[in-house]
Amino acid sequence: MRQAQKETHEERERFGPPSALAMHAALNETKQPCETTVVYAPLGTIGMKYTINTYLCEKAGAGKIGNPEYYKKIAEWVNTQILTKYCLPNLRCKKDFTIHLEGHTDGSPFDKRDYPEAINIPKGTPYQHYVNGAWSEKTVLADITKTLKGNMDLGLARAWAVRAQLLFMNVPITIGAYEHPSAERGGQYRKVEIQ
Repeated sequence: MRQAQKETHEERERFGPPSALAMHAALNETKQPCETTVVYAPLGTIGMKYTINTYLCEKAGAGKIGNPEYYKKIAEWVNTQILTKYCLPNLRCKKDFTIHLEGHTDGSPFDKRDYPEAINIPKGTPYQHYVNGAWSEKTVLADITKTLKGNMDLGLARAWAVRAQLLFMNVPITIGAYEHPSAERGGQYRKVEIQ
């Protein structure tokens, strides 16, 4: 058992860090307004975790949700370079593969705003909410369509926009909204974190 775990760990360490570097290079090969970061970490005894941060630059505006085409590029990379190469069909890693999306908002106040395209987060959607230094489990109380009423709604909309591009992967996807405190303002706090 220990020998099998050792071999599995060695294999993921041969695969994980280089694939994170390759993903970083691929996602930043064309001129992006902000750098996308990719971090690999071992997860448990045999798992792998990648954290991809797509930043929404200062000049993009505090209320920007993000670029769906760019999120689609991330999804295609993960699907072809991780799931297809590393996880053969019907293996545990494919069945255990999950995605968590966090839409981060900086500490600037965000007033109610209408968007031209519908966001369509249905009532009852579960999510994690980080505010005032604590996480809580919540559900969306009313449909979020084209109007965002504050930072929490904006964070959810950012995560939901990425989710729309990842659905084709047919893996469980959870979402969250992360509201940074008022002292944390600027583009480095406006992002979507994909785990």
